[in-house]
Amino acid sequence: MTQKIRQNSSLSLLALLFFVFLGFNPIHAEIVIDGELNEAEWKQAQAFEDFVVTRPFSLEAPTYKTKVLVYSDLEGIYVGFVNQQPMETRDRRRHNRDMLRQDYDRNVVVVDFDNKGNSAYMLGVSLSESLIDFTITNESEIDGDWDGEWFAKTSESEENWYWESSSFLGLWYL
Repeated sequence: MTQKIRQNSSLSLLALLFFVFLGFNPIHAEIVIDGELNEAEWKQAQAFEDFVVTRPFSLEAPTYKTKVLVYSDLEGIYVGFVNQQPMETRDRRRHNRDMLRQDYDRNVVVVDFDNKGNSAYMLGVSLSESLIDFTITNESEIDGDWDGEWFAKTSESEENWYWESSSFLGLWYL
């Protein structure tokens, strides 16, 4: 019996060393929040690209494309945006945290874990890296007092601007 336990312990140690030395970590992404979206995990992320215009409410295809990438692991949720937009039309003005009703370039994500509209989290980042984060309860009660622990960065190229964010699973409690 003792021999079998030692043998299993040795195999477990070998497996652990194998994963450590190969750089494989099944529970934590290697995403660096720098606004670049260049880590391998983004290639595995779920992508959303079929958006329509809702302001004004036309449901037409937008002039410029937006791509949203979502990746998650046991540590947290990672979101990336690729926003196609001409350089000369970008609004880089900074604003205070949680300025919800302003008109500037930003993306907002709403996370509703139970998909019932009872409680949700709203996270947003402007091109100038100003943050908004709110809780939403009962479908329409917005509370800006919540400041979760999450991180975001933006970057720009000639054709696009990007934002990359991470939040830890411990963040998501109302």
